[in-house]
Amino acid sequence: MTFMKSLVAGSFLLTVTSYCASADTLGDALREAYLNNPQLNVQRSQARIAHEDLTQARAQWRPQVSASGSLGYQQRDTNRVFNFDTGAQGVTNAQVQAVQPVYT
Repeated sequence: MTFMKSLVAGSFLLTVTSYCASADTLGDALREAYLNNPQLNVQRSQARIAHEDLTQARAQWRPQVSASGSLGYQQRDTNRVFNFDTGAQGVTNAQVQAVQPVYT
C-alpha cells in the first residue's frame, strides 16, 4: 500500500514539475499566463469591441462627402423656326456634396 501511495505521489509530482518546468523564468511564466489566461482573453476581446464602438461613434462626427456626375448628348430639333442650335449637343453634369453634422 505504501508503494502505491509513493507511486501516485511521485507521478503527481512528476506531472506538476513537468508542467511548471515549461517556464524557465518568472517572466516567462507571467508571459505564458498573460497569453493563455481565458479570462484575460475575454477582457481583451471586450476591450477591442469597446474600441470599435468608439471608432464608429467618432466616425459619425466626420464629414461625409459624395460625388456624382453624368455625361451624354442631346439632339436638338432643327425644324423649329427660331432654332439657332443645330444637331447634337454634349450635356455634362457634375455634383459634389459635403455634409458636416453639427449636432448628433
